[in-house]
Amino acid sequence: MVALEKCDTSGVDQLMCNGRICTLPTCGDNYINMAAGEQCDGDGKDTQTCNGSGAVALALGCHTPSCGDGYINIAFTPSGGQKPEECDHLGGSDIATCNGNNNGDNGPGACRKPLCGDGYTNTKAQEQCDTLGGADSMTCNGSGAGVVKCLLSTCGDGYRNPAAGEQCDVKGEPTRPAATAAQQLQPEWPAECPCVAMAIAMP
Repeated sequence: MVALEKCDTSGVDQLMCNGRICTLPTCGDNYINMAAGEQCDGDGKDTQTCNGSGAVALALGCHTPSCGDGYINIAFTPSGGQKPEECDHLGGSDIATCNGNNNGDNGPGACRKPLCGDGYTNTKAQEQCDTLGGADSMTCNGSGAGVVKCLLSTCGDGYRNPAAGEQCDVKGEPTRPAATAAQQLQPEWPAECPCVAMAIAMP
């Protein structure tokens, strides 16, 4: 061992020594020491490909980031995602305050706080569906649907979803009001009229 060396293993990386530079392994030293459990190593900052030194306390420092590793790497965007992590639940399951990793498939909204329109259906956040961008769809109420946003479109939910073919929607009234015998004889009177505007005036 010579001056400035902290260790010397004849050039071989070991748990307690960076072989080629004879220093003690530290996440953020720009030296990847796999024998010390490192998978990557930069200057200690989080990057798209590496958890920085801030993850050391979780034993995740200098590891390749993934949604579900339990460490929030704000520089890392999961595969198929559109924005970096803003939460990360260990194991990758959905919780009410954080989207998981979609069973490993990630995609839009992975490791982000649940938001109707993020394209990630988080049932723990009371979502039944989620259309990316938040638009209404044939089966899903969009982000503009108030208390029924990101729920399956249902006649009687109080939200008129044009994409689902609705022309009207009165909360709690999924079927048309009773019609008189004379009205039923009118050719304009539809045989079935849930959430479809009446063609004639009601008495």
